[in-house]
Amino acid sequence: MISNMRKQFWATGVVILCVVIGLILFQKFQKPDRIQWQKYSATQIQNDLAHEKLILVSVMASWSIETVIHEYRYSENSVILNLIHTHPIVCYRVDLAKIPDEQIVTWRNYFQDFSGLGLLLLTKNPRNDVVLRRLPANEITVGTVISEIEHMLADQTLKARG
Repeated sequence: MISNMRKQFWATGVVILCVVIGLILFQKFQKPDRIQWQKYSATQIQNDLAHEKLILVSVMASWSIETVIHEYRYSENSVILNLIHTHPIVCYRVDLAKIPDEQIVTWRNYFQDFSGLGLLLLTKNPRNDVVLRRLPANEITVGTVISEIEHMLADQTLKARG
């Protein structure tokens, strides 16, 4: 009797372990259903630009409901997600309400004193100049984000990861 119980216990344990491993592996290979924002880093953005990536920066403020709305408008769109997954695009989020004081000056200088909520798109053109486009929060639609990404990808002639 005890032998049968041990066999059942071990069999159940093995099945549970296999299910857990399967779920972990499935989760790693599943594409996210929304943009995976990274914390804003001026250094990392410079590095990404040097590696010819297109940068999206969601400029938000944690105290603003408009922030949630403007980000929601495009961050779960399948066309935008496909562009992000198939091209060298990196996505950052900056919360202006929480940015350290010592980074404010850098932020304003780098982004030409732009401090409004919205979406910034950055890349380098073939002449190695930084190209910056701004979409204020009240002008963000899925269509404008797709159009701007495609336009900047065409200008940069970024290759698909594919």
